[in-house]
Amino acid sequence: ILSTVIRMNQIDIIGLQETKLKAKDEEKLNLENPKMIFINNPTKDDRAAAGTAFILNKDKVQNKTWNHTILIPGRLSVLSFKNTEAQQFDIINLYSPNDTTPKKTFYKKVLRKLSSQQWTNPILIGDFNMVEQAIDRFPEHPDDNGLTRLVGQIINKLDVVDGWRHENDEARDYSFTKMNPLATARLDRIYVSQKIYKMTNAWTIDESYSLSDHRMVSVKITQTGLPKIDEGLWRLSSSTEQLPAFKKRIQKL
Repeated sequence: ILSTVIRMNQIDIIGLQETKLKAKDEEKLNLENPKMIFINNPTKDDRAAAGTAFILNKDKVQNKTWNHTILIPGRLSVLSFKNTEAQQFDIINLYSPNDTTPKKTFYKKVLRKLSSQQWTNPILIGDFNMVEQAIDRFPEHPDDNGLTRLVGQIINKLDVVDGWRHENDEARDYSFTKMNPLATARLDRIYVSQKIYKMTNAWTIDESYSLSDHRMVSVKITQTGLPKIDEGLWRLSSSTEQLPAFKKRIQKL
C-alpha cells in the first residue's frame, strides 16, 4: 500500500516513524519493492516502539545522490540529499518517546547532536509527540513548559519554521486522534529553513491511507534554477473570432 501511495502522490522522499524495523529488514524490503529505496534507522530494543526510516521513490531520484547518518538509533537520523548541484537538503527524521521524562531526556540529546555541526538547508520532520502551541491540541492546552523550551531551542538552532502553521495562521487541524476520551493533536510536523520555505507550497495534512493512526503531512519544494512561470497573457481564441454571434456583437461596438 505504501509504495502505491508514494507513486500515486508523486512523492520523492517520505520519512517514517515508529517503524519497529530491525536492521535485517532493510534488504528484504528493498528486494520486495524494486521501485522504492528503503533506508532504515532500526531499533535495537525489541520492546521499544521505535525505529525511523526514509523511503525514496526510485523513479523520482534518478541521478540524485544522498548519504544517511544515524544520530540516535531508532530515533534520529539525517538524510543528506543532493537534488542538484545548487540544491542540497539535510532532512532530519525524528521520533520522540511518548512520556514526558523520557521526552525531555531525548530532546536534550537531540539538541546536543544537532548543535555539534552545521547543516545545509535543514528540514526537520517527524512525530514530535508534543506541540509548541496550545492551538495544536483539542481540547486546547499547552504542553510542559520545559519540554516546549527544549524543542524551541532545537528549532532556533536549526533556524527552521513550522511551514504549515506559517501558512495557516490560526487554523486548526490535527495529525493524530485518540478516543475515550477524544483528544487530537498536530504531533507530526515539517520544519524547513527560512531559505527553503520561500520555495515551498502545498503544505498538507493528508489522510492516513489506513497505514497508521497518524495522518500524513507533506510539502512540495520546487527545484532551484527553474524559470519563473506566471499566468501569462489572455488572448481571444481564433475559433471565438469566427463565431457569427461574436462578429455581430463586435460590429455593434
